[in-house]
Amino acid sequence: MEKTFIKNRKELREYLESVMTKTYEKLREEYELEYGQNLLKTYIIESHLSSPSNIPKLKDYGMSLSKTGDTTLHVLNVVRDDLRGTFYVDTFNPRFWLLHTTDRSLFTDRFIKKMVSTTMNSLDHPWLWTQFLENLGEQGIFRGLSLKYDDIFVEDDEEKIPVKTLSMRLWGTVASRVLNILKEDKELRHAVSLSGIGIKRYFDEESFVIDDISFWGKFTAKGTSIDGHFHILSGIKKDYESVIKRIEDEYAITYTKFETGFRFRGSPLTIILKKEIEDLNLFLKELLAARKPFRIWGVTKFLDKDFVKVCATDLHNGDNIDLEISSQWIRIYLPHGSCGNTVLRLFTNIQRYYDSEATLEGIENERIV
Repeated sequence: MEKTFIKNRKELREYLESVMTKTYEKLREEYELEYGQNLLKTYIIESHLSSPSNIPKLKDYGMSLSKTGDTTLHVLNVVRDDLRGTFYVDTFNPRFWLLHTTDRSLFTDRFIKKMVSTTMNSLDHPWLWTQFLENLGEQGIFRGLSLKYDDIFVEDDEEKIPVKTLSMRLWGTVASRVLNILKEDKELRHAVSLSGIGIKRYFDEESFVIDDISFWGKFTAKGTSIDGHFHILSGIKKDYESVIKRIEDEYAITYTKFETGFRFRGSPLTIILKKEIEDLNLFLKELLAARKPFRIWGVTKFLDKDFVKVCATDLHNGDNIDLEISSQWIRIYLPHGSCGNTVLRLFTNIQRYYDSEATLEGIENERIV
């Protein structure tokens, strides 16, 4: 079946299942794919756009969007030079889109990251923090992991830092045990930041899926059950969205004006650091650099040498966010109507680039994630 002729969800399901099972059989028998044959990939995108037709145009990319017989399913064709990619855009959940593709990762990864990272485009990745990925590993056979840590908050004296960077890929039955050993090491535990995991989940004796899951919402699937892949996607979307909704509904700051004054609702969230910030100026320089990974810009006001207030703007969609930062914690004030995904982007990237043991807490030290 040609990709461009898919007209509805039934045909999409049949096509994706055909690709997934054929690539799995090829890898099982010959340990490599044929030229032009690629694994099924699905990307989750957090969106505040009303329709895929509002996706901003990108420099150097040609983009065309086609409708199908389903109003929540579109076909996005992308071209750059002699490279092409087709994405099947599922907007059934208007906040969290699914983009399925069977084209080369080298092209599709770059396009998705470019599409999401442009300023003020109302698109973002989900940000799967380390504990979230660990929990996913417990929901099937934990078959592999990727670690990637890079302390970007240091400039000098790198030779005195126990861990500046840590990168590892491990696929095999000992993955979970190795992860626990690393987390128990006193000098390594601040740097054990999961960037991806691999799980295998059976749904009956013959139906299973193997999904490699990246922290930024990329899922690479093979196996015998496309419904198993959809099931994993659905569960992760549901769990992630529930955290976002909780942040926005319970913690976002709002107020009501009365004749006698104001009534405030909501409360701050706090990122608790196990690794103290030694140079707050250097930390702020990187945090507020208005670029990836944090995508935040802000104005600072020091109230003490170890305490600063920040009025910040999220470059994802222009929302405001206020911060208070000390050497041991980052307090987040999210205004009502601002995007809760900003909080999880900040938290997850603190784990990846500063302290993998950081936690996110609410009122009275209640763990949010």
